[in-house]
Amino acid sequence: MRIRRLLAACAAAIAAVALTGCVRLETPEPEWPSPSPAVLERDALAAPHAQVQAALGEAGTTPLAALESAALPDLLAGIGPEYVAYPDADAGEDDSAPAALDEAVAEALDAALAAASTASDPDVRAWGASAALVHALGLWLDGRPTGVAARAFPGLGEDAIAVPAATSVAAEDVRALAARHDDARCLLDQIAMRTSEAERADALARREIEAARSDALQALAGGTDDRTAICSVPLEAIADADARARTVREAQLALGDAYAALAVTASADDLEWLLDGAFDAYASAATTAGWTTADMPTTPGLSPAP
Repeated sequence: MRIRRLLAACAAAIAAVALTGCVRLETPEPEWPSPSPAVLERDALAAPHAQVQAALGEAGTTPLAALESAALPDLLAGIGPEYVAYPDADAGEDDSAPAALDEAVAEALDAALAAASTASDPDVRAWGASAALVHALGLWLDGRPTGVAARAFPGLGEDAIAVPAATSVAAEDVRALAARHDDARCLLDQIAMRTSEAERADALARREIEAARSDALQALAGGTDDRTAICSVPLEAIADADARARTVREAQLALGDAYAALAVTASADDLEWLLDGAFDAYASAATTAGWTTADMPTTPGLSPAP
């Protein structure tokens, strides 16, 4: 009797185990990490640049295409790829035709300006400011306007080129900009003295722009005036038309680089006038004889991505 009860208990236990084995337990969905706000900001900057890359495949040999082709690898390396939640994630194939290059670049410019002025991540802000300069100049180059007039950064307003009434940029950096503009004024003075007619008129017109900007920046910075009292330019630097164009181009590129270096770390309040200064200088360099897209830095204000 005792053995039968033991056997019955064993049988019941085995049946219970068997039945339990037939029950399918649902595996919970894995919890993938949510992207941080900084990642989302970077994504908003990366996505339109991927569209520029796609559009380049259909673009011709315009100045815009040349500049974007040269700059995009460094920009993409610095901005980084779009966020992927897990290794096997697949956003699916995009079968739509790529946008026209100018449209894709215009969208990338808007995204870059938004990142430069509103992103909480300083790295995203820096890459946004740098990319904005590339895209703005590329779009401007498609028309390649001539002349020496000051050029405000596209879309920031006609009056943004003016030096602000106040700034959080360090006074020594503002004085350095004033000195660079004064050096450009000096160079153009010397060119005007050694040329005639159209070249002289252009040199004098641009000289007035450089002088006014230098004076305004020095007044903004206050303190010691570091500008050179005596104007001197090596004769070989302005000996002929080619030398003059090269010297003016180098001076304007250096001025653009100085503004860009400040723009990539600027507060939102200072961003516009610094982008204006950089854009105007780069555009002025682009109007000189002999300029090519290779003269434009691929990551203005930043070192090229390794």
